[in-house]
Amino acid sequence: MERTVDQKVIDIQLAPEQANAFILENDAFIRNCIRRFQNRSGASQSARQYVSDSEDHWAISLEAFHEAMQTYHYDKGSFYSFASMVIERRLIDHTRREARHLKEVPIDPYVFESNSEQEDAYPDQGMRSQVVRQLSVEPDESITLEIEAANQRFSDFGFSFFDLADSSPKAQKTKAACALAVNCILESPVLLQELKRNGQLPIKSLEKMSGVPRKIIERHRKYIIAATEIVGGDYPHLSQYMSFIKRGTSR
Repeated sequence: MERTVDQKVIDIQLAPEQANAFILENDAFIRNCIRRFQNRSGASQSARQYVSDSEDHWAISLEAFHEAMQTYHYDKGSFYSFASMVIERRLIDHTRREARHLKEVPIDPYVFESNSEQEDAYPDQGMRSQVVRQLSVEPDESITLEIEAANQRFSDFGFSFFDLADSSPKAQKTKAACALAVNCILESPVLLQELKRNGQLPIKSLEKMSGVPRKIIERHRKYIIAATEIVGGDYPHLSQYMSFIKRGTSR
């Protein structure tokens, strides 16, 4: 029952005449994706409150949602997370094209965390913001490929690269604790093997070995797993945005 919507999308791929009805059912979801993007990319307050059917973002997002329906399959994780990612990519592409046309760089692109002031205080914390900003200014296929590879890997753990905003640490103290947990896993073959074998964070063992409170580990589970995979894996570009983790120590 947990993946009813995911299965519905798979079924619609075999019966495309049902696509329009499904799109209409998800009108609110599509508009919410647009609002989130506009809210974090410097759109006006009025634009954030109401999304007009006549605006470019609506047409682009509608097409992106349909694209997500056509290209989705189970190993991509939740359909809604995947659709949100596709919509975001298309809106970023559109913003980048507009920026080139106007010879301007997009301001304040989609941030990794919800609080931009905290990101300014701790620049290493905003990996997603920095990645998106870099791609907006100078498209880099190698970074894009790393994001796609990481996203594929994260799906094994039940989340995507673009789900990380909600689980990323905001406070400096919490961020340091997460770095401690990540380094503890990377330095422990037992913990690392357990994570990769079971597809789950060994919370009890990690709490005991790192000294990081269970509450923090559970709350930031996705972030800790993602950071472990990026820093310990073959992601040279993405790992640059997590230098804080690499500076951490488990001792």
